Amino acid sequence: MVQEIENGRATGGRLALYTAALYLIPRPSIEAVKALTPLFESPRPVPSVLLAAASMINHYCLHTPACHQKAPVARIAEILATRVQSHCSPSAGAEGEEVPLAFFKAIGNMGVATPAVTRAAVQCIEEEGLETSIRVAAAQAFRQANCFRPAVEKLVDIAVRPAFDTEVRIASYLAAVRCAEQEHLEKIIEKISKEENTQVRGFVLGHLINIQEGSCPNKENLRYLLANVVIPTDFEKDFRKFSRHIDMAYYAPALGMGAGLESNIIYAPGSFIPRAVNLNMRATVDETPMDIAEIGARFEGVDSIIEELLGPQGYLRKATFGKIMEDITGFAGEKGLKIMEHFKHTMRTRRSIDASVISDFFGKLYGESSSHTHADIFARFMGHEITFADVAQSLKGVTADTLIETFFSFFENSLEHMKDLNLNTARTAQLSMDYSLPTIQGTPLKLNLAATAVAGLKMEGNVNIARSSLTWAIPTHKVCPGLCTSHWLL
Repeated sequence: MVQEIENGRATGGRLALYTAALYLIPRPSIEAVKALTPLFESPRPVPSVLLAAASMINHYCLHTPACHQKAPVARIAEILATRVQSHCSPSAGAEGEEVPLAFFKAIGNMGVATPAVTRAAVQCIEEEGLETSIRVAAAQAFRQANCFRPAVEKLVDIAVRPAFDTEVRIASYLAAVRCAEQEHLEKIIEKISKEENTQVRGFVLGHLINIQEGSCPNKENLRYLLANVVIPTDFEKDFRKFSRHIDMAYYAPALGMGAGLESNIIYAPGSFIPRAVNLNMRATVDETPMDIAEIGARFEGVDSIIEELLGPQGYLRKATFGKIMEDITGFAGEKGLKIMEHFKHTMRTRRSIDASVISDFFGKLYGESSSHTHADIFARFMGHEITFADVAQSLKGVTADTLIETFFSFFENSLEHMKDLNLNTARTAQLSMDYSLPTIQGTPLKLNLAATAVAGLKMEGNVNIARSSLTWAIPTHKVCPGLCTSHWLL
């Protein structure tokens, strides 16, 4: 799989299958981990593959004590640290923002903290001119790492330092508190109790109180350390204006089961909408905690757009209802005309299409302020990040005109492919399971299950609308699906 990915032979559906396979290997060997090294050394890494490969290393570490000392794991961690360190500078550019973000999230999936990783992450966190999203990702790289004391001490120092950004401080605190010891908690409470930043103060103290009053099994050690600690409660608790950690959970010790929802709402000083929000669903089965699913988003630069539209001097406050309706009607008519022109062009009528101007109302959404807007989203499953995206980067330059152009370009290409269509493809899938179960006689019961499935699809068709202006010709289609399976059980 690694060779095919590196050589570019695995694309599309096959690449997705290989990525899923990396996630699903339950007990990889050290040789399998070593084979992943080229994926992290690649000059053009695929983010989704990096996340999956890092998760596979995490599966190895779950069953191998001190896995970070194994040569292949240490080598991969060093590669990641070196690559992000070379990109953690304000002059790295747009590509420099994307590359360390992908690698830091891979480090977070891998869950390995080494001296090299710690140095690289701390350097990025402390780089003032770097994008906040990168600095937050650097702190989150320790979210499920082994408890490496130098890393914890660095993160605690960053969390209590007033000079740093609110998001960076809170992210560093959340990464550090997992492995915090008594001295770290005392330092955090002492410094944060005197904190002037109400967003950091309210979030950290509220989070510690939730730990102290909670019942989650994986926080039992922290709860013990906080048992006799008096945590100040004189902080703002309104999550509509202030950063808060919300934890709603129920755990039944007699059954060893429980479930809960956890959310972090983070504001920046002076912001009236959240800068970052996440929601985490977790469960406990047989006293084993699991982070089932987590989704999150962070927004930057949105305040100015909202204020421009809804503020005291905003468009919606100053414009009359008639003006708003006039702008919307003009926009709809303008774009409707463009759609008809495209449709007639697709039907092979030759008419010129004039460029249109976006209405004043929608110009507010595509003004200069949008260039400073960042919107990042991510999704995690069972503690592993499976996808992330910079939505604002993807939407830069997107207007109604470009959407119309893109849609009809895709439509015309689809019509071209439907001419003399002849599709003949087949896919195979194999399943092999081997179980050995103990019996009362002392002789194991061995079960082998092997199955093979072959699915084929033949499709023929012909769609031709060029001869008939706006009248569809009678198309001809032929679809011949096929399926063959075989299995045996011993």
